[in-house]
Amino acid sequence: CLMLGGNDFIGSKVIDFCIEKEIHMGIIDLETHKSKPLEEMFGPSYQCIDSGNQASMEKIVDQIITEMGDIDYIVCNYYLDQLRQEMKTQEESCMKWEEVLEDWCLNYFLLLKTVVSRFHDDKKRRIVFFNSARGYTGEGEGEGQLIPEGSIVEAACASGITGMMTSIARSIIPKGYSVNGIALGEEYKDKWGHIEWAMNLWLTGIGEYSCGETYRVY
Repeated sequence: CLMLGGNDFIGSKVIDFCIEKEIHMGIIDLETHKSKPLEEMFGPSYQCIDSGNQASMEKIVDQIITEMGDIDYIVCNYYLDQLRQEMKTQEESCMKWEEVLEDWCLNYFLLLKTVVSRFHDDKKRRIVFFNSARGYTGEGEGEGQLIPEGSIVEAACASGITGMMTSIARSIIPKGYSVNGIALGEEYKDKWGHIEWAMNLWLTGIGEYSCGETYRVY
C-alpha cells in the first residue's frame, strides 16, 4: 500500500489498519508535514516531497517502488483536520486558495499520474481517495440539506477532488483499477468504525462492482 499523507489522524489510522492486516506500507508526506517518528518506523519506505513538484513526486515514487516492489493499494489522504483548524482563523485569501489547491488537489493528481504510468499490466489495483463531505450539496443522502457553514476553500477543493476521482476512474478502469472515495464529515474522528468498514469495502474487492463511488461519513 502506498499512501500520500501519513502524518495526521486518518494517516495514523490507515497505518494501524494496514499493519493489522499485514500490509507492507510506503508513505509519502509533504516536506511541511515531515514526521520523525514515521521516518524511524518505516525507514526508506517513508519519504517527503516538495508540494506540487512533479519531478519530486516521480523521484520519490520510484524510490519507494524500488524499496517495496509492486503496489496493490494506493491511498490519497490530505491533512483535513489541520485545514479546518486553520480556516477558523485565516481569511480565504488567494494565497490560501493556491496553497490548498496545490497541497491537496495537485498532489493527489501527481501521485496517481505518476504511479499509474509506472504499471503496464492489468492487475486489479485499488485506489481510495479521502475527501471532505463539504464537497457535496446535501448533508444527508438525498435530503437536500445545505452543508454546515464552513470554509469555501475546503468545499471547492473537495468538489474538485470528487470530479478528479470520477474522471481518473473512467480513464483507468480498463487497466483493472478501481477508484473509490471516503468523504469525511465534521465529527469523523468519532466514527473510525464507519471509515474502517469503507476501507474494507474498497480494498478487499467486496465492492468490486463499484467504481467512482464515495462513501460519506457524516
